[in-house]
Amino acid sequence: MAVDVVSFNGPVLLMQVRGRINVLTADAFEVQVRRAVASSDRDVIIDASQVTYLSSAGLRVFLQIWQELSREDRTLHVCALRPYIQQVFEIVGFDQIITIQADTAAALAAAEARMQS
Repeated sequence: MAVDVVSFNGPVLLMQVRGRINVLTADAFEVQVRRAVASSDRDVIIDASQVTYLSSAGLRVFLQIWQELSREDRTLHVCALRPYIQQVFEIVGFDQIITIQADTAAALAAAEARMQS
């Protein structure tokens, strides 16, 4: 599992996550995302197109990041979920609280629209 900060100075903080997020990697995932989130005051997009597996430990991290951002009136956008991972988001109801977009372009457009409102 790896987290790359793709864009820091633009309208959003854009990160790309690769690999498996499970009980063995969730803590490292959380540390890396929290570090990036703490260094920015912008909304956050996580491109999950290269996430191949997501366990309940990984879901917990997404929830905690969403909660932290919500307290700061920021939004978490997750994009490009693989179909089986999107199903997990939907089954647990995360699609009701976390903004999910089809791809990075749609997530950027949603974040920019939110900034303009």
